[in-house]
Order: sequence, then structure tokens, then C-alpha cells
Amino acid sequence: MQGNWNHSKKPSEYEVFDSDGQLLYSGAFVDAMKYMEENKMEIMDDYDAGFNDGRNNLALDLINHFNKKIQELKENDHPANNAHISALESFIETVKKTLSGKNS
Repeated sequence: MQGNWNHSKKPSEYEVFDSDGQLLYSGAFVDAMKYMEENKMEIMDDYDAGFNDGRNNLALDLINHFNKKIQELKENDHPANNAHISALESFIETVKKTLSGKNS
């Protein structure tokens, strides 16, 4: 099974093809996923890999953003910033645990 976005139509549609390249379904992404599930079709491994890459990149971006914010708060050296710093450090640890698969 293969899937591709068709951006020539507005709104864009997600198209599902069989292994021979024959169009099986065209429509909304969520409906395409339902179609594949109902027809016992496997979602491509690279789709899942792409999702995980995106998730990991977003998580790393959040960590970097939080670390920059922590540095800014420390530079201002105001007692009220300590609670914000602690919360941001807690978020960073949560994101790291999620990325490593340790949700405890």
C-alpha cells in the first residue's frame, strides 16, 4: 500500500494506491486511514517513521526552547522566576522520559 497527498485538488486529498499503483481511494486523510483499516491494509512503515521523526524533532525543539527560556530567567535573577525555572525543568524531564520510553 502506498499513500500520497494530492495538492492539486482543494482541499487537498490523500490518495491510497495498491502495490501496482492503482488508485484505490481518494479523499480526506482521516477517511483514507479508515478505508485502510476497514480493508485490512497496512500503513507504510515510512509513514510511522516520519511521524516519530517529527515527534522527536518537536520534542528536541521544545527542550531547546525551554533551556533558552531558563537561561533568560536566570539572567534576570528575580526570585519570582524560580517557580518558572522549576516548571520548565520539570517539563524538560517529562519530555526526555517520553522520548526514552520511560513514562514512570
